[in-house]
Amino acid sequence: MKLTIETTGQPQLIRALDNVERGFTDLDQSGIWKKVQSEFFKVEKELFDSEGASGQSGAWEKLTDNYAKVKERQFGKLPILQRSKELFKSLTSETDNTIADFKADESTFGTSLPYSGAVHKKRPAISPTDDQITQICKPIQTELQQLIERERLS
Repeated sequence: MKLTIETTGQPQLIRALDNVERGFTDLDQSGIWKKVQSEFFKVEKELFDSEGASGQSGAWEKLTDNYAKVKERQFGKLPILQRSKELFKSLTSETDNTIADFKADESTFGTSLPYSGAVHKKRPAISPTDDQITQICKPIQTELQQLIERERLS
């Protein structure tokens, strides 16, 4: 048995695939990383609002009774990890402490606050679930779909 496949329009297909590749080569220049960062901020806000419960690591360790009383007396009734709001703000919005390093094919998000590493050991402030990672990456998928549709490959 012999199977033969004949294609037509091959140069157009190659040109269309090249256009998709060019459009997807530099995610920083195309502005996709800013959209990804926006989703990262949403996921982080959910994490802080739920005191860790919405993240992969689960609810953050409760404050000791003594510290909770001192904290409330000095700063009012505030959620865990939000005494100064600096960590919360740096991971949910653009601040001087927000890390957002965008490159053509990768990005890094985080905080430059010096105490964040120590905090992270007991109460992980970045702990996305698989579903949240999918949410954060959704702008990349959407952009790829739009590029494919523009080239009429779908």
